[in-house]
Amino acid sequence: MMLPVGNNCKCPPMKNVCHLSRRTTALHSVRCRGGTPVPDCPEQDVAVRPGHPLAALVVGLGGAVGGLARLGVAEVLPHAPGTWAWSTFVANASGCAALAALVVVLATRFPASHFPRLLLGTGVLGGYTTFSIFSVDVVELLRAGRGAMAGAYIGVSVVSMLLATVVGLLLARAVLGVKDPR
Repeated sequence: MMLPVGNNCKCPPMKNVCHLSRRTTALHSVRCRGGTPVPDCPEQDVAVRPGHPLAALVVGLGGAVGGLARLGVAEVLPHAPGTWAWSTFVANASGCAALAALVVVLATRFPASHFPRLLLGTGVLGGYTTFSIFSVDVVELLRAGRGAMAGAYIGVSVVSMLLATVVGLLLARAVLGVKDPR
């Protein structure tokens, strides 16, 4: 049986159940185009989600905070052009670990909330980590005639970021008591 709801949408009756609280409601889930949000459903964060007018503001504010944190790392670990860029290396590796941990926390504690993901993931950590400066650092090493160092910088950075991601995931799972999803 299909329920006609807004804009001639036809969704199966199970769409009327909040998947986290298992409460049934007469209203239609926002997952179906043209539907109405289910009241008091923790699965839906209708306040700020991708596409919402405030989403860009939330990401921008987070990006400003992350950018300032990145600047702080650059001030603590300065480097001359054509040398190993420790500030970029540290920011990217620590950002990967933080993003991995954030993903675990949000998936287990706030699975339906878009606000923290936009603010902290896309905004703060997006502003903190920097692939563009990583690329510029590699070009500067090549311009300085340090091709071997540029290759090492790329390899060590990528491996470190991947390892940091795994460490962030495992650490967050251990702290939160989350079992391996396999």
